[in-house]
Amino acid sequence: MEFFLDYRMLPFSILGAVFLIFVAFEIISLLIGIGVFDFLNDIDLGIDHDMDIDGSTFSIGSFFAYINPKKVPFSMLLMVMFFMFSFFGAMIQDTLGYMPLTATIPISLILTFFLLRYISSFLSLILPKLETEAVGVDSFIGKEATIIDKISKRDYPARAKLIDEFKSEHYVRVEPFNENEQYLEGDRVLVVQKMKNSNIFYVDISLWDKVYNRKVKI
Repeated sequence: MEFFLDYRMLPFSILGAVFLIFVAFEIISLLIGIGVFDFLNDIDLGIDHDMDIDGSTFSIGSFFAYINPKKVPFSMLLMVMFFMFSFFGAMIQDTLGYMPLTATIPISLILTFFLLRYISSFLSLILPKLETEAVGVDSFIGKEATIIDKISKRDYPARAKLIDEFKSEHYVRVEPFNENEQYLEGDRVLVVQKMKNSNIFYVDISLWDKVYNRKVKI
């Protein structure tokens, strides 16, 4: 423990702890069916901000395209970066003795970014159907859901089960879109909107009736 708390290990220990927190939240998100870090995956890594370095043009977008050629989700890329930086830093300090941070941080960063391209490409192969079946919460809009708690009304959300286009089950918390309505266990509803700054969704039973009854009649 003293090794990780030494001031020469502090940057690596902190990012190692952040990595473990990311992993814990990702596991929780899988259990509850909500993508905790989906907002990170919406970040545009194709940003085209150019910087002039010694007469050469450097694009941030091209840098991210280089280290992440298979477009692994940004949240996954961050976790890998945190782990690799912490791992290389700890390995250097442990095998070579405590070195100044002015040396270990640049070396760890160089090793991390050099290998990140290959590791992200490898991850895209072992994560099953990563590029086609990564589902964000925004894709739940317009999906059919079934209420599984006793009652759902405004300011009293209930759990609902929905199935995405890849036949995977997700459990979300829902409230009626119309303030005066309430839904009971077993009611089938249509997800119409995500509540701002929340993981709760608004649902509507009348819209479900219009959409799915029409499909049945056809």
